[in-house]
Amino acid sequence: MAQITRYYQHLLRRRDKPNYVENVRDIYSAEELQSLLEACNPAERVRYFFFLLTGERDKEVRYTTWDDVDFSRKCVRVTAKKQLDFKPKDKEEREIPIPAALLSALKEYKAEGSKNNPYGLLFPTSQGQPDKKFENKLKRIACRAGLNCERCISKYGNRCSMGPYCGKWFLHKFRHTFATNCLEAGISVRSLQEWLGHSDLSSTMIYLKYVRRDDLYDIIDRSAMADVATSILSCA
Repeated sequence: MAQITRYYQHLLRRRDKPNYVENVRDIYSAEELQSLLEACNPAERVRYFFFLLTGERDKEVRYTTWDDVDFSRKCVRVTAKKQLDFKPKDKEEREIPIPAALLSALKEYKAEGSKNNPYGLLFPTSQGQPDKKFENKLKRIACRAGLNCERCISKYGNRCSMGPYCGKWFLHKFRHTFATNCLEAGISVRSLQEWLGHSDLSSTMIYLKYVRRDDLYDIIDRSAMADVATSILSCA
């Protein structure tokens, strides 16, 4: 053991640290979501409500079938699909409870669904295949609704001021929003871990950084330091 320790001491120095920045998990505001969803047609609205209210990953939504939706138990399941060569991440199937509003929307959407759907997918392409363009479609909706930030440039050099390329709109942001809102509503970290399909609890606990209690800013505004700042700024 001592020999191993001495060996690794030559590889690592006291100040060695990972050379990367842990990015803030962006979430959608209520105002952004309302503007986006108002710009959607009925089918698009159900699709992005589903992302928002289940926290599923892009690929998981792509392969979700009507058999995965349990209207009686009010939940949706992430399950393997041998015929489509799909396996859940970490090979773990799971169940996610969903609100009554989404269930109702899904029932109506199913009644008007496409007949060309051999795999029974929730959101198939017009050819009945898994749809790989959910994010591109999201960006196009945001662009046509005038919701682009007008400042960002994609990694391919596309400017969002010129078309549907805005980096503010991406699918995984729905997952971040779902996780943060669940924790703010009082859902336990363990329950959220199961719903998100995280094998490691630390992956779920990252979202605790962004949780804000409803009364947080009232507490901050009543703090002693806030009183000092108010008195000084009011005299400036």
